[in-house]
Amino acid sequence: MKSDKSRFFSGKVRSAGNLSWSKGFLLCLVLAVWLAPACRHVSPPPPPAPVYPTRVITEDGVAFMISRFRIPGTRQELTLRYDTAKQWMALNLLQRVQFSGPVKDGYRQAEITLTAGERMQAEVYVNFIVEGETDLGYWNMSLSRINRLDLGSD
Repeated sequence: MKSDKSRFFSGKVRSAGNLSWSKGFLLCLVLAVWLAPACRHVSPPPPPAPVYPTRVITEDGVAFMISRFRIPGTRQELTLRYDTAKQWMALNLLQRVQFSGPVKDGYRQAEITLTAGERMQAEVYVNFIVEGETDLGYWNMSLSRINRLDLGSD
């Protein structure tokens, strides 16, 4: 069996009480740096973005404030037509749609304002129903009867 002198570097057992001051200070410093991120102040999350409903103005001049405005089904996009080309634009990219002129072949001329601020002229397919909720309950209307849409954030 080996003696204790061969097992330890200087021949004696060292305990935590026998550490030198510099080693103890270094150990405390490393421990403080390791625990410092856990003690820092966590800032509260930012407030939620304001939510506002969609404003729908009909051909008759009646205005509705619609929350949860949507197109029935899974595809939340409008079909646009430029000459003979078709394009689909998601509702979340639109800020405003102002219709003008009569319905012709299911399409209606409109000026579209995107959320980024750009404006474009296109024909919008209007032979379907849009739906949402008012303060009185469920609401739906044909898109061909709408004069202007100011899309909200809900």
